[in-house]
Formats: sequence, structure tokens, C-alpha cells
Amino acid sequence: MPDLKLLKSQHQELADLCKRIQAQLDLSEPQGDYICALLSTLAIKLQNHLALEDSGLYPFLKQHAGPKGRRLQESLNEEMACLRKAVEEYLDQWHSKERIAGDLDGFRQASSFILEALVRRIEHEAMEVFPLIENKQG
Repeated sequence: MPDLKLLKSQHQELADLCKRIQAQLDLSEPQGDYICALLSTLAIKLQNHLALEDSGLYPFLKQHAGPKGRRLQESLNEEMACLRKAVEEYLDQWHSKERIAGDLDGFRQASSFILEALVRRIEHEAMEVFPLIENKQG
């Protein structure tokens, strides 16, 4: 049984990190050290969250949520595989304040794309996945 309380809490933490990174992007001179710390925290929290989804959420959808749950699980897995790869490439590319400062416009563009994709994914799970699980648990 997936721990929805923990998953929702992790979603909130990830969304808050995305907002804090976005706030730095909006500054004329973002703080490189702070951004790198935020990106590092994002990487760790996202990795932990995805591990929890892989071990609890997806198996539950596949085994206990009927045909809709199985279709949703397959769709989420495919989507997350692409997003995970994009996030990994993003984090590899923008790993230092020097790299960020060297191409601030490129960093802003890449960050906006990744952050928007992560927030959309969080919102999708909150609106479609969690209610399905809550109905099966209740």
C-alpha cells in the first residue's frame, strides 16, 4: 500500500524547491552557490521520491487499481523515464555556479523547461493518481 501522506509531502517539498529555483531565475543576478545547493537538494529529494513511487505507487496501481490503474501505471512509467533522463541531463549540465554563470540564458531556458515539467507531473499525480489510490484504500 503506497504511503500517500509521504508521497504528498514529498510532492510539496519538490514543488517548493521548484519555486525557489524559479525565484532565482527571475533575479537579474542569481546566486550561483544557492542555486547549486537547491539543485543538489532537488536531485536527492527527487531520487528518493522516485524510489518510493517505484517500490510502492506503481506496483499498487498495476496490481490493485484495475485496468485504469494498469494503463495509468504504464503511462506514468513511460513519461517518467523520459522526464528522469531529461532531469539527469539537466543536472549534469548545470552542476556548477561557473557553468550557470557562463550561460545564464541557457540555464534559465533549461531550468524553465525542467521545472515546468516537474510541476506538471506533480499536479497530474495529485489530480489523477492519488484520488484513484484513495478510492481503492477507502
